[in-house]
Amino acid sequence: MMLQQSGGQPAMMRCLFLLVVAASSAVASAQQKLTKVAAIQMSMSTSLEANVDKALNLVAEAADDGAKIIVLPELFAARYFAIEENPKWYAIAEPLANNSRLDKFAALAKDRGVVVIYPFYEVAANGATHYDSAAVIDADGTVLGPYRKSQLPEDDGWFEKYYFAPGQTGFEVWDTQHGKVGVAICWDQWFPETHRLLTLAGAEVAVFPTAIGFGPVARWYDPWQLGSWVAAQQGQSVANGLPLVVANRVGLEPSPDREDRTISFWGNAFVTSAAGEIVARGDNASETVVSAVVDLGPNVNRDIWLRDRRVDLYGGLLESDLRATTRQFPAEWEPHEAVWLGFPPFLYTNASGPTNRDASAAVCCALADHGVKVRVATADAAETAAARRLLRGACAKHAASTDASAAIELVEGIPHDDAWWRDMGPQFLDGGAVLDTAFDGWGYAVAQPADAYFCSSAATEDNVDRLTALALGRETKIATDVVVEGGNVEVFRGSGKDSLLLSVEAVQVQRNPSLNASQIAARMARAYGYPELLWLAEGNVDDEFPWRGPVDVHGEAVYTYGTGGHVDEVARFAPDGRVLLGVANADARGPLYDEARRRDAANRETLAARGLEVVEIEQPDFLVAKVAPGDGYLYDTLKGIDYGACDASEKWTRCQAFPDGDDVKVLVAASYLNYLVTNGLVLMQKYCVPGRCASGAAAADAAAKKALEAVFADRTVVALDMYPVNLGGGGVHCYTHQQPAL
Repeated sequence: MMLQQSGGQPAMMRCLFLLVVAASSAVASAQQKLTKVAAIQMSMSTSLEANVDKALNLVAEAADDGAKIIVLPELFAARYFAIEENPKWYAIAEPLANNSRLDKFAALAKDRGVVVIYPFYEVAANGATHYDSAAVIDADGTVLGPYRKSQLPEDDGWFEKYYFAPGQTGFEVWDTQHGKVGVAICWDQWFPETHRLLTLAGAEVAVFPTAIGFGPVARWYDPWQLGSWVAAQQGQSVANGLPLVVANRVGLEPSPDREDRTISFWGNAFVTSAAGEIVARGDNASETVVSAVVDLGPNVNRDIWLRDRRVDLYGGLLESDLRATTRQFPAEWEPHEAVWLGFPPFLYTNASGPTNRDASAAVCCALADHGVKVRVATADAAETAAARRLLRGACAKHAASTDASAAIELVEGIPHDDAWWRDMGPQFLDGGAVLDTAFDGWGYAVAQPADAYFCSSAATEDNVDRLTALALGRETKIATDVVVEGGNVEVFRGSGKDSLLLSVEAVQVQRNPSLNASQIAARMARAYGYPELLWLAEGNVDDEFPWRGPVDVHGEAVYTYGTGGHVDEVARFAPDGRVLLGVANADARGPLYDEARRRDAANRETLAARGLEVVEIEQPDFLVAKVAPGDGYLYDTLKGIDYGACDASEKWTRCQAFPDGDDVKVLVAASYLNYLVTNGLVLMQKYCVPGRCASGAAAADAAAKKALEAVFADRTVVALDMYPVNLGGGGVHCYTHQQPAL
């Protein structure tokens, strides 16, 4: 029902009438400052220099037509490269200082006496950080400074968080010779806070270099998108009493690397008055200068909007809750829908006794016995049948519930060459999306190109996350081409504390040789939805790459078979924000223990510098296993390693050729930190079992179990024998991966 005023005029109509009167009377009653502004609308070729020359000509044309403030499209020097993720585009980034292209526009601005907004792909002075920037050039040719895009889109075909760090310049207003100009870039314009902050900072006009159009995926071809874009900006223009100048690209731009992926930039560059009226607008096909005269003087509407705000009620706008604004990788202690494992396709040795398949089955049965939903991935019908037989026997032996194996779901149709589901399996984000990261066989496929197994299997393993998403009918979020395994990612998020991502730098740098550490960190933080990444320098020495050379254990050469130092072997977050840190036995002696204690000290220092409280858990003493010719996979893999990267200067290694045909000793990847946290349960590892219990192992097992029970007091802690899995380079955490509850 619409209320009526006494004169019969509806209250809503009267409100709208007053707004129109205020808008139209602003020009008549206030001191005018009429200024011609221009938005450049242009298409881009594959030639950077040709694009620059065309832009110079269009700016000159706008200046000759009387424009005093001229805005170029976003990243105009190149075609829109963020349609895909490819590190080669870092090479085209420009510095702010000593920039010959920028200098050309500064000279033109000085010659014509105009303000030019020069958008460009900026590389910071450190040579590592990149921004989507816009330099403000005053009418005397002075570069007043850059604005760096604050809010970055992330979608299929708009991978800007891959290329750009979020800007920290804030929403500054530049006092130029032709007016106070507020600058933001493309995606920024969709956020009402951007326009309001520019208005509060005193902007007389807001300019938006833009690259927007119909994208390479179907949802970006909806016809209403263009109208929504224009209407949204008009609304912000009138709501702030602020003229807008919006430049854009026009025309088709195929991906630089894939012709089947194309963005149709829709042009329609436009200018609004302070009342939100579009006073000039380009079409959807032409290269043109879109110009109009607007009033940059005082505005009555602007004063009214700012006067009547209730800032005392706006406190919620300042809350920073990442979960409300982005999808994150949840902390492991949050509720789970299920825990995943992959059926082990082969055994690590041919020795008698428990195998990695037996250990995997024991994990499944323990989870099911405690009411945790278990999903096991199999490649085909034969693997499904083998897994069902294995689980029936294991659960009948180990589980209290006689039907525990019946509760385990087998998901067929996910081929895999190994069972390290933490690393190759799906990593689920908030809402159930599957994070799709690159995988290269733990670096072996790159560092050991002669290793046929790793080189052939990496592609198979890289598809596991996509196939899992397909099996579940979930969205696959293709977020990054950074190579990263789940075992080298540890996250914390909790009430009242900063969210944080923890990883081992040495692992990630080895996996991504084309990127530096800061680039890797930014991309990992973006992919997992966390504001920052904290590096530990190195992981455990019993998780080292074998090509670093065998290690020295009491004078003997002992070979390693690890990941390079995954974080889940050395440091884990507790739900209260403390960090559980694995440390070596302080009383043990030998070069390997000396090296371990050096790394322990470095890790303590790193965590303390971040203000994190550390809970130390003493690791098991180093375990050594004998592997003989004919034992199969593990022996054959070690035999095929190229040990040319061995460094004789490291006192804890012993560089020597592999003694093919002889028994060798292998350092077992053993850690109490490689535990799984799930619903009501923590699964840890024990190292004292009948027939295999070194001196002090029982006491160490008990101490670690007690420490975990104190940290996870609301859960049952169960210790399992995972030795056959340890022999392959991991543990219970490596063999599992949680699927968070929706």
